[in-house]
Amino acid sequence: RRVLFRSHFSQAKERPEATGRMREVFNSLMNLQTYIVSEERFRDPKNRSVIEKDLKTLNQVKHAFPKKMLDEEPGLAAIAKLYSEYISDTHLQFSKGNVDYARNRLRTVSAFCLNCHTRVTTEKSFVDFQNRLEKGDFSLFEKAEMAAATRQFDKAISQYRELLSVPPKNEWGVIQYSRALRHAINVAVRVKKDPDLSQEILDQVSKMKDLPEFVQDYVVQWKKEVAVWKSEKKEEEVKGAKAIAKARTLIEKATSAQAFPADENSDISLLRATHYLHEALDEKPNSDRSEEHTSEL
Repeated sequence: RRVLFRSHFSQAKERPEATGRMREVFNSLMNLQTYIVSEERFRDPKNRSVIEKDLKTLNQVKHAFPKKMLDEEPGLAAIAKLYSEYISDTHLQFSKGNVDYARNRLRTVSAFCLNCHTRVTTEKSFVDFQNRLEKGDFSLFEKAEMAAATRQFDKAISQYRELLSVPPKNEWGVIQYSRALRHAINVAVRVKKDPDLSQEILDQVSKMKDLPEFVQDYVVQWKKEVAVWKSEKKEEEVKGAKAIAKARTLIEKATSAQAFPADENSDISLLRATHYLHEALDEKPNSDRSEEHTSEL
């Protein structure tokens, strides 16, 4: 499982010299969201040229930062290089027809980019995007995904919970339902850091009838993890070495309880761990051990 880290420059103030090119990148990123959330739309040959164009724009992000800025912030230069390599590979695979691979890669890199871009873009960008979203033929799940991707987390939670209030009727519905549950919990734990909200979501789902056994099992295990979380003594904001220690404790606890590497029964602990690692990276992004902490994510 790979959980994207929040880059250390995500909290930085907007720099005028980067704004023009970065605005182009952001607009392409927002445009791609309308295709990424839908497998059918992403696969449609008539959308290929638009996606290709936006991928080319995304691939220019490394050049959006002036050399002076990259020299001053070595961590930023490393992230820009990593991103550029990631997008180049995605673009190459898309051009070869590996659309599913490209779509999955774009979902990953979009989450990474939007952690930064949504902090420095103007309100107009979101207004334009929202207008397109309302006019488009998107399912509730796709709208929730785009809300989460663009960091409109309260709206995403509301839409995910609306989805979770209706039992799935077919195989595709089961897949979408389980995804909505995972993504709602992801936001509640990693973003909101709210055990009460997590409990509410799980309680809502546990009352549903005729859910697949694997979904019921997840809910039972996750409720146990949330109960432990709620029982913990409330602590002041944890940073630095304490945050790293807390994250490692949670990771060790989660991995020891896993029956196999992809076992999701301990996801609450793992999601909580990413929060503490993010805190450590944000506090000292250029420390000697920042690379080690990033790899743990």
